Amino acid sequence: MSAVDTQVAAASAKRAGRSLWGDAVHRIGRDKLAMV
Repeated sequence: MSAVDTQVAAASAKRAGRSLWGDAVHRIGRDKLAMV
C-alpha cells in the first residue's frame, strides 16, 4: 500500500465517520425536540 493509498483511505474513512456522526446528532436532536 502506497502513501497515497493510505491518505485516500484515511480521507474516505474520515468522511464516512463524519456523515455517520452527523446523522446520529440529527437523530438525537429530533428525539429531544419531540420530547419537549
